Order: sequence, then structure tokens, then C-alpha cells
Amino acid sequence: LRDQGVTKILHVFVEDQKHKSHRDEAIEWCLKHTGVEVLDWNRLDIDSATITNAAAGVRDLTLHCSGNNAVLRSWLSPKGLVELENVKLTNPARREWIQCMEKSADFVRGYREDMEEEEDDPEKHPPRVKVALIDDGVDGLNADLSRIIAAGQTFSKREKHQYNSHFKHYNSYFKSTRGHGTIMAMLIRKICPNVRLYVAKLNEEKTGRNSFSITAESAVKAIWWAIEHEVHIISMSWTISQPSDAGTIQNLVKAINEAVERGILIFCSVSNQGPHDGGMYPASCNRSNSFLIGTATISGQAWRWNGANEVDYILPGTDLEVRIGDELFDSRLQNLCESGSELATALASGLAALIMDCVALNDAAELERMRDRAHMKVKMAFDSINTWYNKRDDDKYLRVWDTFGQALKDDMLHLADGYDHVCEKLLIFFLSKRGSLGQSYR
Repeated sequence: LRDQGVTKILHVFVEDQKHKSHRDEAIEWCLKHTGVEVLDWNRLDIDSATITNAAAGVRDLTLHCSGNNAVLRSWLSPKGLVELENVKLTNPARREWIQCMEKSADFVRGYREDMEEEEDDPEKHPPRVKVALIDDGVDGLNADLSRIIAAGQTFSKREKHQYNSHFKHYNSYFKSTRGHGTIMAMLIRKICPNVRLYVAKLNEEKTGRNSFSITAESAVKAIWWAIEHEVHIISMSWTISQPSDAGTIQNLVKAINEAVERGILIFCSVSNQGPHDGGMYPASCNRSNSFLIGTATISGQAWRWNGANEVDYILPGTDLEVRIGDELFDSRLQNLCESGSELATALASGLAALIMDCVALNDAAELERMRDRAHMKVKMAFDSINTWYNKRDDDKYLRVWDTFGQALKDDMLHLADGYDHVCEKLLIFFLSKRGSLGQSYR
């Protein structure tokens, strides 16, 4: 282009190679004196000096980071990206992902409240989306959570002395052993406040001095219990390695397959041990009909320990803030979870529940019709969140602000007319022929 006399390039997008990507020096040489204004060079950890030297006038910048702390410090240093006076960062932070969904959830919640206030007969209210949370229990004393728990069952057989607790209901589903299930419940509720939770408490066996592992036998019982309650979603933010007992695995596979056959969505966490060829459960039970959720880095890239090839979608899973009553859980979340994918799985389950809640508010019958090929329909909805805005087909990060955020932004001009504008925009999006779910109904 320089040989052709081109002196200004407005928009540069480069899909760099993963294994033989361009060096910083080559990137700087390519971009220098081009006057680029919009830059998205898809290579991890480009040095801030490369960007400031080669594209000082850039106004719209997309960054790609592996999570390397040294790179992040470089970008945020006084001599880093702050020197780009016109820059506009195009990747919202994880906190904005949560804030966007919280606002969307508030609108959908308000929309349902208005509908139910207009109808005195509860039998005529739109049905609630039912999510089975299979974990270590949920704190039933928390006022926010107790209101959305519809039923619960414990499959725990741990002895009282193993809990280090004087609470007499130590094995009850409304007592979270480590606080893990309570956190998952809060995240699901944060994204879909209209949800109804069905809490199944798993059994754990001692594997070390201070460590316990989930038993596959209790997971089988919990899944069958969820099936009996006709839930729409089963959320499992944990992984277990293959038990030595082949019969137990067969029972687990059978339970998962039956749930899929009944039109129940299966959400599982990816292992935090890196790529696997199989043998991690429950995701391996029915891979093609389960949603395997991983963690996103700050730039929306798959966390390297996810095992990128086996992940269906990635969502925020680190640096999250969750408030339980008056107590704020932030960095301590990581102490309650083996990996961020456990948090991301709860968010994904909540997102699916919110979409289904919008469907229920539009037409109660459609919510039940979704059970027919449920996995395919919700996958179409998730994919449409990105492809609607021309994201790459292999982009597994769900950029919710493009869909939910835009609906909220457009609605700011119509607040006087109530909640229906946001919900109608979301329904039009997810039920349209181009969008997702509507393809299955028409």
C-alpha cells in the first residue's frame, strides 16, 4: 500500500496466527505512519510501546491478553496505553458484563411484576424457569435466596464431625457445606431474578486430610431428582474424574441422557487441569448435548487452562463481585472455587434462564415447546448474541452488551413507557427468523 501512495489506513483488523504470530517489531513497522484510527490486531500481549509508537492517533482499540500480569502492568503503567489520547477501549471489563446483565435482569423482573399485578389469578401468570442447582447446598437463611428456592433435596451422607459445625441440619440442602452452592445460586439469581431454584445437595467423601470429592453416585440421584421435578436447566459447577466403578459411570450417563431426552438443558464446568481427551464428568456423559463452559480472560480470550477445543462458550469467571446480604465476596470467590469456570457456568445457566424467561413472558406455551430440541434452540440463541454483530464464528466469548446492552441503551429514550420496550426488543431478537429461537418455531 505504501508503494501505491496510500498514506492513511483508517481500519486495521488482522487475524494473526497463533503459533507463528508477528513480532512486536514487525507490527510496529507495518502500522507506523499509516494514521490508523481503528485497530484490532488479534495477537496476544502486544507490547504497549509497540502500539503507542505505531498508532499514536488510534481512537478505537481492541486488546487481546493471555492474562499475563506483566503485560497488564505494562498497559496500565504511566508510560503505557494512557499515552493514547484519543483511544477508546472496545472490550468492556468483566464488571461491565455483570452490570449489563444486572440491568437487563432488572427490566425483565419488572416486566414480569407488572404482568402479574394486572392478573389476580396466579394460575394465569407466566410460568417460571426452573433451574436445578446440583452442588453442596444453598444458604436457606439468606433472604434473597430463600424467596427463589422452590424445592430441595439432600443426598449428603457426611458425618457431623466432618463439617466442623454445631448446626444440627448440617446435611440439609439449605446448608451450604463450603459456601460454594450459595455463590452459584447468587450468580444465577443475579442474571435471572425470576428463576425458581431446585437445590440438590451432593454427597462428598474424604480424599485427604482437608479435602473432599463429590461422589458420582449422589450426582446420579440428584439428576434423577431434577428430572422428576421437570426442571428446564441443570447447572453443575464441578467436575469429577472417572470413577473406577464402570457401573456408576453408566448410571451417570443414563441419567444425563434421560435429562436431555426430556428437554432439559445441561450446563457443566470445564476442568481447570487443561485439555482433556475425555474422562471428566459430567461433561463427558453426553458431550454433544451439554453446554461446557469455560473462563474468559480480561480480553475475552479462553483461559489457557480451559482446554480451548472442548469449551462451548466462555464467560467471566475471575474478578467477579457477588454480594450476599451485606457481605461482598470478590477475590474470595476464587478461594471457594477450583477454577473460574465454575463461576462462569453459573452465569451461563442464569443467561439461559433469562432468555427462557423472556420466552415465557411472550407466550407460556413456547417455554414448554422449547423442550423439543432444547439444546439446539438455546445454542442458536447463544450463537446469535455474537453472530448478529458479525463476530468471528469461533469466538466463544458471549458479548452480551451487543444484545442486552443495546436494548437497554435504546430504551433509555422510552423509560416513561415502562419495562416493555426492553423485553420486546429482546424477544424480537431471540424469536426473530434471523436471530435464533424463532427458526425453530416457524
